[in-house]
Amino acid sequence: MRTLFAAVAALTLTGLLAGAQPAPQGVVVQPEPSDLAVEVAPERDRYLAGQRLALKVRLSAPAHLYLTHIDGQGRVTLLFPNAFAPESHLDAGTHAFPDARYSFVVDGGPAVETVQAIASAVPL
Repeated sequence: MRTLFAAVAALTLTGLLAGAQPAPQGVVVQPEPSDLAVEVAPERDRYLAGQRLALKVRLSAPAHLYLTHIDGQGRVTLLFPNAFAPESHLDAGTHAFPDARYSFVVDGGPAVETVQAIASAVPL
C-alpha cells in the first residue's frame, strides 16, 4: 500500500512541479502491436427511440469481444456479452448483433451515443 501511495504522490507532485504544462486528462493504455483488429458497422447511420439497433462486427482473429454503449450522459452499459449470450470468445470473421435470442432497442431522446467494441486475445 505504501508503494502505491508513493507512486500516486509522485505523479501528483510531478504535475505541480512541471509548472505551466497542461494537466493530463487521463491515462491511455497503449497495447503492444498486434494483428488483432475489430471493426463495427451499424445497420444505419441514425436511430430513433424505439428502433432496434443492429450491428455487424468484424474480427481479424479469434478474440474475446465486448460491446459497450455510452449514452449521452456518459453512462456505460455492457451490451455484449450478456445474459442471453454470455460467451465473449468469438471466431475471426463477421458477426451480427444482436442474435435471434435478444434485441437492442434504442431508448430515450435525441443524444449523441456511442457503441464501442473492445477485442482482446484474453478475457477481460
